[in-house]
Amino acid sequence: MKKFLIKIDKFLDSHTTLWFFLILLVILRVPNFFEPYWYGDEGIYLTVGQSIRSGQQLYSEIIDHKTPIIYYLATVPNQFYFRVLLLFWMIISTAFFYSLSRKFFKNKYLTWLSLLIFVIFTTLPWFEGNIPNGELFVLGFVLAGLWLLSKSEYLDKVINKKKTEKTKVKANKSLIFAGGAFFGLAILTKVPALLDLAAIMLIPWFAVTGKLLQTSRIDLNKKIAMFKSLFNRWLPLLAGVGMMIILSIVYFTGLSSGADYLEYGLLYNLHYTQSWQVNFASQLINFLFTLQGKTLVLALILVALTLFKNLSLKLKFFLGWTSLAMYAVLLSNRPYAHYFIQAILPLSFLLTTMTEDLIAGFKNKKLLKQTLWSLALGATIIAGSALILISLDFRLYPTKKYYVNYFKFIKGELTQEEYFSKFNWLMSDNYQLTEFIQNTNEKRLFIWGTNPMLYALSETIPVGRYTVSFHITDMNAYEETLQAVTQAEPKFIVVMNNAPSFPEFYNYLEANYSPNYNYDHMTLYKRENPGN
Repeated sequence: MKKFLIKIDKFLDSHTTLWFFLILLVILRVPNFFEPYWYGDEGIYLTVGQSIRSGQQLYSEIIDHKTPIIYYLATVPNQFYFRVLLLFWMIISTAFFYSLSRKFFKNKYLTWLSLLIFVIFTTLPWFEGNIPNGELFVLGFVLAGLWLLSKSEYLDKVINKKKTEKTKVKANKSLIFAGGAFFGLAILTKVPALLDLAAIMLIPWFAVTGKLLQTSRIDLNKKIAMFKSLFNRWLPLLAGVGMMIILSIVYFTGLSSGADYLEYGLLYNLHYTQSWQVNFASQLINFLFTLQGKTLVLALILVALTLFKNLSLKLKFFLGWTSLAMYAVLLSNRPYAHYFIQAILPLSFLLTTMTEDLIAGFKNKKLLKQTLWSLALGATIIAGSALILISLDFRLYPTKKYYVNYFKFIKGELTQEEYFSKFNWLMSDNYQLTEFIQNTNEKRLFIWGTNPMLYALSETIPVGRYTVSFHITDMNAYEETLQAVTQAEPKFIVVMNNAPSFPEFYNYLEANYSPNYNYDHMTLYKRENPGN
């Protein structure tokens, strides 16, 4: 027992930095557990999750437009458990990040810097780090996959690992395959994780092309061998990804939901990325924000990074990854802060690498040229990203106000109702209405408008496949929705004051329901002579 305690003590001593940041992470997340059901996307996840728990089939009987894992994660009993899940997820993700950072940066202070950037920007509300959004769960899968790859030869050239005679020449394909499987899980959580996969594929690409550019005299056989090594790393990685996606298709096909999964889980994202248009004064800028324009800019950046000779593979990798992540952030042109979380992981490593190069330049004047390139390219990518976010009016959530309101609440300076209303103007209505609905023991509800938080809070299941009206309008599912309502004949219908036009529904509502109670932001309708 004594030896065991000594081992634990040594382990804790050797990872003091990690424990410090994990404690900081937990402390910063304490207020997360006191939030009301206020956030739309979380409301959708929990609504779909509780629908799955009730026996409904994802995509064929309850729909959202993301890949499936986020909804299965949301099958927890309620919001509190969803937040607990996120807390433990981020603890594990941070541990993976710490392990990778120690491999990438030998200087412990640089590891601290990267950890500080990662923990702060994935935890604080600025980019909705307090909300269980898909991007945070994607981070965990990506970090786990990258950690597995670090156990193989895949990352050796990035982490400057020197081979010894005992080191295997060939990459451990089983580890690469397993790493690919985790990237597959990331994609099945949110499709833009494809760009993280593409970034990982850049490592052997930059390694091979960099060697070709630096050495002019390489015979054909050696060139063939180099590209063969490239594909030897890509193929098991892609096989792992493909296996997870194929298994998901087989799973939903087995549930007789294969066609709906293909339409709404996988292919709908193509429509989603092109349905939001920007309108600047310049036609050139408008073009650059189209899918074709963004892809062209990304391709030019990656080609330029491929051709640069004076950059380390590590810097190339993090510059390329950050560029791909920003492409993912901008896929739909929507100014949602949580999209940026996908870029925080590579940015944490990029900023730390730039600092490492700056320190090296000060110590060794021979490295000054590389340092200047590192700072110039890194600053260009970061400044360009910031300019784009400002242009699209990305608005960060207030952080100081978030914690000030929390401390006022726990000190009794704010009542629960006052505290909840700080998050969303619907909270007072939602909590009053939930108390009424739960007293009636009704389990089905139809809400015309956007208020998925009410479904989640009242633990009711939506009538029809859709959780919000904007999905119905976007997918032109009016007829299907009206048919579902007329067949289910729910006892109660909630109509939001700002709900969109739906004449056929309002005609049905007027003929069969009467207003039961008018709230500030919605009206509760009760069916006349229910059951007849």
